[in-house]
Amino acid sequence: MDRESLAQGKWKPPNVVGMPGYHDAAAAPATKSDDAPAPKSQLPTWDTIAGNWKQIAGKLKEKWGGLTDDDIVEINGRREQLEGRLQAHYGYTKEQAQSAVDEWLKTK
Repeated sequence: MDRESLAQGKWKPPNVVGMPGYHDAAAAPATKSDDAPAPKSQLPTWDTIAGNWKQIAGKLKEKWGGLTDDDIVEINGRREQLEGRLQAHYGYTKEQAQSAVDEWLKTK
């Protein structure tokens, strides 16, 4: 760092355990608004969905009762298959099916 940056006060000490002014970011309570959507990192991944498909299949049928047991077997945790079946059974466009699946994921 150059002297000009130091003179302007842009330098900050490193956040090292044991140093004065140390802040443990992990200990700080996280603030979360109930109205804010879940960050994408907290949404279930399709790998997780595929791994828990038998449990999730029931929830899927609650949401879209028009899907048959054969549809659920064919989908088998694959997003593209789910979107295709929604298009076929509900007349969704590709974008509508993607949006519907995204919204459903937010509730999981």
